[in-house]
Amino acid sequence: MEQKGLIKRTHGGAESLSPDSESSAFPKIDRRIGQCVAEKESIAHYALDLIQDGSSIILDASTTCLTLAQTIKNTKLHLTIITNYFEIANILLNTDTIDMLFIGGYVRKGYSSTSGIIAEDNLMDMNADIGFIGVDGITPEKGLSNNQLDVIEWKKLIIKNSGVTYVLADHTKFHAAAILQIAPLSDITNVITDEKLPDELLDRFGEEKNKIIRLHGKPH
Repeated sequence: MEQKGLIKRTHGGAESLSPDSESSAFPKIDRRIGQCVAEKESIAHYALDLIQDGSSIILDASTTCLTLAQTIKNTKLHLTIITNYFEIANILLNTDTIDMLFIGGYVRKGYSSTSGIIAEDNLMDMNADIGFIGVDGITPEKGLSNNQLDVIEWKKLIIKNSGVTYVLADHTKFHAAAILQIAPLSDITNVITDEKLPDELLDRFGEEKNKIIRLHGKPH
């Protein structure tokens, strides 16, 4: 369990490392914002080209979705955006061309987002043209996975209620599966990742490799 980051050895034995622990192996979203910045920008610019004027989109509480929101703000796209992420709401709140539906629910400390039954019930009645989600792990054996139990159903609902769903994930998410499975790759449209994903990791996906869009070069 220590190798999986679920406990930390101490002089008196071991103590639990929950996803909310400051020393957790699962860093909170606020601490991930400054990681892989260039890669997230590249992914966000590609994702922007998938969005048509007048579309409705769901933006998950992830740092790459946050980067996409910042990219959207610099356009003149007329969009309806559904999100549970306070940071995305703050960025797009005063954008004239954006209509926003913010999903309330239990406020996740350290994640600047909502989750739980209330959030899921609200999202259950909504449909969107495109869903964008983030994940903690992507492997050929387990598909899409995450470390936080309270967002698994939320992410499943985004996939279910979106016409197409794109997973926005930098190359670091491909090294291991997270604890909890979200869905197989067959349930989503594509995974969009950056150019640093190694060939050996990509090749492990076999025929499902065509689900993964690996970008090349800097964003335009």
